[in-house]
Amino acid sequence: MKKFKHVLFIILLPILLLTELSSETLKKNGILDLSDFDLSKQDKPIPLDTYWEFYWKKFYLSSDFYGETKPRPDIYMEVPSTWQNLNNQFFDKQGFATYRLRVFLHDTNPISFYTKGMGTNLRLFINGELAVEVGKPGKTVFESIPNSTPTSFTYFPKTKDLELIVHISNFHYRMSGFWYPLEIGTPKLINRKLHYSYFLEFCLFASMFMMGLYHIGIYSNRRQALEALYFGLFCLIFALRTLVLGEKFLPSYFEGMPWELTLKIEYLSFYLGLPIFMFYYLHLFKQINYPKFIYFIGAMAALFSLFVLFGTSFYYTHSVQAYQLLTLSCIVYILATLLKGSKFNLPGSKLFIFSLLIFSTTIIHDFLYSNQIIIHSIHLAPFGFISFIFLQSYLLSKNFSIAFSTTERLGIELKEKNEALTKLDKLKDDFLANTSHELKTPLNGIIGLSESLLDGAAGKLPEKVAYNLSLIITSGKRLSNLVNDILDFSKMRSNEIKVSKKPVDIYSISNLVLTLSEALIQKKNITLKNSIPQDFPSAIGDENRIQQILYNLVGNAIKFTDSGEVEIRAEVKEDSFMYISISDTGIGIPEDKFEAIFKSFEQIDSSSDRTYGGTGLGLTVTRQLVELHDGKITLESTLGEGSTFTFSLPVSQEKASSKEPQEESILTRLSENPLELAEQITLNKGEFNYKILIVDDEPINLQVLSNHLSLHNYSILQASNGQEALDILSKSPVIPDLILLDVMMPKMTGYEVCKKIRENYNANILPIVLLTAKNQINDLVQGFIHGANDYLTKPFSKDELLTRIKNHLNLSKTSGAYEKFVPQEFIKLINKDSIIDVKLGDHSEKYMSVLFSDIRSFTTLSETMSPRENFNFINSYLKRMSPIIQEHRGFIDKYIGDAIMALFPTNAEDAIKASIEMQKALLDYNDHRNNSGYEPIEVGMGLNTGELILGTVGGEFRMDGTVISDSVNLASRIEGLTKYFGANIIISEYCLNDVINPSIFNYR
Repeated sequence: MKKFKHVLFIILLPILLLTELSSETLKKNGILDLSDFDLSKQDKPIPLDTYWEFYWKKFYLSSDFYGETKPRPDIYMEVPSTWQNLNNQFFDKQGFATYRLRVFLHDTNPISFYTKGMGTNLRLFINGELAVEVGKPGKTVFESIPNSTPTSFTYFPKTKDLELIVHISNFHYRMSGFWYPLEIGTPKLINRKLHYSYFLEFCLFASMFMMGLYHIGIYSNRRQALEALYFGLFCLIFALRTLVLGEKFLPSYFEGMPWELTLKIEYLSFYLGLPIFMFYYLHLFKQINYPKFIYFIGAMAALFSLFVLFGTSFYYTHSVQAYQLLTLSCIVYILATLLKGSKFNLPGSKLFIFSLLIFSTTIIHDFLYSNQIIIHSIHLAPFGFISFIFLQSYLLSKNFSIAFSTTERLGIELKEKNEALTKLDKLKDDFLANTSHELKTPLNGIIGLSESLLDGAAGKLPEKVAYNLSLIITSGKRLSNLVNDILDFSKMRSNEIKVSKKPVDIYSISNLVLTLSEALIQKKNITLKNSIPQDFPSAIGDENRIQQILYNLVGNAIKFTDSGEVEIRAEVKEDSFMYISISDTGIGIPEDKFEAIFKSFEQIDSSSDRTYGGTGLGLTVTRQLVELHDGKITLESTLGEGSTFTFSLPVSQEKASSKEPQEESILTRLSENPLELAEQITLNKGEFNYKILIVDDEPINLQVLSNHLSLHNYSILQASNGQEALDILSKSPVIPDLILLDVMMPKMTGYEVCKKIRENYNANILPIVLLTAKNQINDLVQGFIHGANDYLTKPFSKDELLTRIKNHLNLSKTSGAYEKFVPQEFIKLINKDSIIDVKLGDHSEKYMSVLFSDIRSFTTLSETMSPRENFNFINSYLKRMSPIIQEHRGFIDKYIGDAIMALFPTNAEDAIKASIEMQKALLDYNDHRNNSGYEPIEVGMGLNTGELILGTVGGEFRMDGTVISDSVNLASRIEGLTKYFGANIIISEYCLNDVINPSIFNYR
């Protein structure tokens, strides 16, 4: 018992310290003398908690107190207080009144006022002027508008004597009057008080809100933990309550929020918080609780809450005292049951009692404070609640820790029992995946070499040899199809397959699949039929994966049908899905095998001498691909009559694009007749003899690629590793037009080589196509990050390779042609990678040097020449000057007739050296002119350095790159002075100042 008293004393001590009594030494009836108080030296605001003049049911103004008949106060009322709590006189709760106080200040410096809110509105006059109005005081319930939002404002007194007149009315609440004192202080002090209050209440809200979400999250993961749910809801309700108490965040932030709604939230959060807490207590200590009492509390809380929801504020606010007594009874119930339960040594019961004592004490304090029994204090329940929830969270975490330890122990046992099986399963998957990857490179070589020989890489072949090669290609592609099935199966096991969904033309894809499946028929008497209408709606899906689904199902139908028909049909149903069916007249499938055939490595006939081959992976992959499209696959079959596989796809509201379906992925997996394929696509030989660098550590791959490319007039360079490729690029006088780069190489990967190349060569100038056996998204993204233009997945078809190469060479050629009109340096300076990225209005600001050169007396000279001679003369002159500018790290922005405007982004020294070299070149050119019988020419050059704006100007259909700046104009004007001063080169002072070592030049 002594320990309990000590604990109670420690808990109550801070509350007793907070409930201080204000000093009376400076207070008189209706007057507060602060003339000896310098507000700027106070460390906290001064409350105007004195006796104010009180005028019942009167709204007086300042002028009323300075007439012939001055009103006399009914009483001097202490502030803060409610007018219905006076001992000697009775004033009705509903009514209105005027409060008046004179305050004498120390000086006339600006002061700020602050008040939490009145019962239930406020209008304040200072020296006869309206200072602030919160709500609207009125003489009747119809005139009065309640609002108890805290307010603050700054006032600039003209005299040291302040007359404060306050109008207050109440027709809506159980208490009326001056609830809280007005506080005054310097603006800085009031702002600091407000910021501290906002910060403190926000921390309270954030702590309770996060704690609530945390415990509800625990419940969402463990539905048996009802105590976590109720505790989380309790925290969230009190977090909401924090927003309508104290500084009242909600009504302050949402200025139009009705006072009635704020009050309902305040009362409902209190009335609903109690039963939720009691249910939390019930589920935390089930052994010692009496559920009927908890349900009674819940029923009472529901009645009180309904009263709040449907009653008026003046009446339901009177219910709070009864509910506070109900709350106290719950506290007594909890303490009694816990004390009783302590005999059973319940885990956590002592900690719960301690935390409840803290919380209960603060609730008792707030009960006394809200009923004006304690005056000078603050609401302490939120602080008590914070302490309570942290202690309760610790208690819950301890319980969950015990439960988790038990679960963890059982989980470890289960894990140990399953680990052996998991390892074996993973070994199988890894073996299949790794073996499949390793098979792709030699497969690519076999198919590629055979195709190149069939195309005539080693000369014309006899018909029988060509036929045998076609069989090799067919077998290779069948094996490639199997490898890809295994890889897809492995990816699906690890959830690595992604689908890129868009509108897909089902009719066109079905036509393509049936056409390419004809090679599978061989000598069978089978008809392939597409019964899908040409105007059939599009599906939403991955085009290549839908091709794969159809090809697997059609191939499966052909394999198990000796004669008859394989038909594709489709229909749209009301569920916004289309249902695509592949029917055959084959052997059929027993009903007991319907599910088995969709399992990995399962077949109808699994005997060693089975009639039909295959791995049993096709339908497994197909089902999973359908499910990735949010569809389902079903089977109907009759033995001896045939089977129908039906799968569903979402219907697209948009039409698929008019282009033909992409064949490149499916073509690499079909076993078609390569003799026919060789005749289908022949790329036009390039107009130029393009040079292609092939980088691969596999000699067979180098040979395959060389065979394919040499047949199409490409010059070949070969490198067997990354370093050798970099050496070729650094030593060769002519760079290749395109690089085919293998990703997996020893010492230096293709990614690293690509990154090194991009340090010196832009993607527009030197395209790089990666060759990879991996087609995972992460691998492909890495290639693009390191600077690749494109990729080809092994094994790839010859036609796909040649088409990609031709496309990139055309793009590179086009980009190179554009660079002759718009320099690459200009594009980089406006922060673009390619001319394709440039838009009208793109620009950037740079500090650089401008060189402007012009042929003197060109107009006179041109008049002596014909237009053709003028044209040849200008080109002869310019082609001598342009390389010099480039050699000195500059570029020509534009030619203006005979004039050149060049830019030097690095420094002014490059521009000056370039101008000197250009004058030297002019001397050689004049010697040439003299020898040819022409007069020499003179060229003036002006140089300036400064800020320039580079960008694009023009209109919608025609734009140009240009430079705009006074620095450009100054360079042009300086050039115009060269003839006047008899100098060939004139530089500005700005240009000279940008030179690090001017002494290397002779200048005056």
